[in-house]
Amino acid sequence: MKGRSGFFIALVASIPCLTTGCVGFGGGPSLLDVLASYCIITGCFVPPCDVGTTLAQVDEAAIPKVPDQAFTGCFEVSIVRTFNSDAERELIQRAEDLASTVGPTWVSTTQTPGLADADGNPAFLIADAVTSEDLAYYANRILTFQTSANRGTTRFYLSYTAHIIDKLVGTDPLTAKHRTIVRLQQGYSEWYGPLAASGPDAWREVEFDEAGEVVEVRGDGETVVFVS
Repeated sequence: MKGRSGFFIALVASIPCLTTGCVGFGGGPSLLDVLASYCIITGCFVPPCDVGTTLAQVDEAAIPKVPDQAFTGCFEVSIVRTFNSDAERELIQRAEDLASTVGPTWVSTTQTPGLADADGNPAFLIADAVTSEDLAYYANRILTFQTSANRGTTRFYLSYTAHIIDKLVGTDPLTAKHRTIVRLQQGYSEWYGPLAASGPDAWREVEFDEAGEVVEVRGDGETVVFVS
């Protein structure tokens, strides 16, 4: 009994040292400080991700490849296209199918996050242009992790919107030309812990004239990549 009581006395006495740093020399960080910092960086306090019942929808043979959909949780996807007519819907599809203007593909050759996932696999690709192939890539990446048994604590987020903007070119109402702009906006991120998240934000505007011909494409090559 004497040995056991001595153990508990020593344990109680050690608690202030563990929390205040007296286990080190010169007022250095405590053992708990070190462990807490490691866990904050790696996310070891974060429970494994719950997939839920809804999986990302992707069909490479369909038009569009990634249909409108929305679900939340550890895997969050929001795909929303807004249009008022079949003609506007067709313009959105044409804007999505338009090849990268900084090409030759939608994948950037100059931007890379230089990161690896929790399993050491190469990080996601970065898009130079918001296209149907680019959107399918990120949706497929989410689907792959949703259906994997080794997804760990990773969280994923994909947001995409497409809508129509009308404008007039010229100041004279009689001679002003009508333009239709399709605005595409996309955000994607992967989260491995409180201090381990990264992803690209990209946008594209495709301007059509009254005859439905492409006048200008803006936003390609202006993708912003964040890393924390």
